[in-house]
Amino acid sequence: MTGLHLEMQRVHSIRLSRRSIAQYRKDMTRDKNTMTIGDAKMKTIHAGNAARSLAEQAGYSGTVEYIYTADHPEVLRWTSHFEGLAAREGVFEAFEAACPRSWRRATVVSALWHRFSSFMPWFLCQAAAMVSTNEKRHYVIQTAFEELGMRDAREIHCDMFWNAAAQAGVSEKDRAEVLADVPAATALASLRGALLSYGTDEEVLGILLGLEIPARENIETVFRSLAHDDGTAVALDAHRFFIFHRQIEIEHVRLTVANFVRYCRTEEQRRRFQRGFSNGLGFWSRFWNTASDLVGVPARAS
Repeated sequence: MTGLHLEMQRVHSIRLSRRSIAQYRKDMTRDKNTMTIGDAKMKTIHAGNAARSLAEQAGYSGTVEYIYTADHPEVLRWTSHFEGLAAREGVFEAFEAACPRSWRRATVVSALWHRFSSFMPWFLCQAAAMVSTNEKRHYVIQTAFEELGMRDAREIHCDMFWNAAAQAGVSEKDRAEVLADVPAATALASLRGALLSYGTDEEVLGILLGLEIPARENIETVFRSLAHDDGTAVALDAHRFFIFHRQIEIEHVRLTVANFVRYCRTEEQRRRFQRGFSNGLGFWSRFWNTASDLVGVPARAS
């Protein structure tokens, strides 16, 4: 090797070293910032934020998306559209007005939400089986996987929720008494029947968005219901169930809106999607109306 070649190799090595050091410093700064955010008190973080939330550290990192990310114009546009449709229903405002904070509200919502949460893995797996392609199945099954605890059976969501309810003081006996008063033709039965009646992918994807679009309102209404006094509110605010759901519900909405943007291009496809969406959204009216009615029913005598 000539002297010129040796000198060129030496210069190249120095440049590589400088780049490596610069990249190392950049990585260290990024990691330091990530650790600071991860160790801080949990706050709601937009899905597009690069900071790693506690939920992400636990494996709730969201579906890999190359096109329809949280800041994609069409995702933003249609999220606003569907959220507007949901807001018109006034479901949560009506429930809050009729059911101020009370122990009865805590027991009723605990019982109904636990049953709903227990039902959803079946519903989501059934929906995944009904769509016609594996790509669509991929996007649908993500939420079922989360509901079932990702890779940790100790974090199955309905069980995690019941742990939060128990922390609020609700017992198995309280749950049984509430459910004994629920009519046979429940909102869940209607939801199941709607899904099984569908013959198109768009209807299936639509009902999933109808269920997800008020996700943040749902989780906060559940939180306020269980938090029947100030001390319980402080304890539940730090519970893993609420920490996770205040993070991941944002991604669930993005994912289901992206399914609409990705797969519903024609007017006919959008019409079928809207039919499913209306069924999903209508479920929440029935669910919270049932809860409101039951809160007004005196607890059974011991």
